[in-house]
Amino acid sequence: EKPPPPALVAALSAHIPPRRLDLVRASLTDFSPLMALGPAVEVLNLAHNPGLSALPEDLSALASLRILFLLGCSFTALPRGLATAPALTMISFKSNRIEAWDEGVLGDGVEWLILTDNRIPSIPADVGRLTRLRKCMLACNSITEVPASMASCTSLELIRLSSNRIRCRGR
Repeated sequence: EKPPPPALVAALSAHIPPRRLDLVRASLTDFSPLMALGPAVEVLNLAHNPGLSALPEDLSALASLRILFLLGCSFTALPRGLATAPALTMISFKSNRIEAWDEGVLGDGVEWLILTDNRIPSIPADVGRLTRLRKCMLACNSITEVPASMASCTSLELIRLSSNRIRCRGR
């Protein structure tokens, strides 16, 4: 069953704000109408919307958003707006076209980060400030080294780095 268009979702949310919204394969090209969901939404699954490639610069209106899935979209960089979502703990951009992960794009509360199957060449040095990070999935990218600052991710339980370009240094 095909999900309703974003305009309808926004209209309905004024009456019954959803806590979880699945708009998988909904042909989305613009995230902006979803901002009308405001603080009610906790989980957004926007997987397999290849026309979606950008997020607003400010996601603070989505004050309760904890989980954001953007699997199989067309992002080429991790959006700066992610850091403005105050409750965001789980982020997935699996199987996009991400080539850039800049410093400061993730909020300090991130616990799960899924960036498998992209084109990421490097992990930013500020990754160490993600002290709540528990799961970090970075397999199938172009990463050449892990920054020393990652040692500060003291909650890290699992990191996946297979199928990258990491070379072991000699002793």
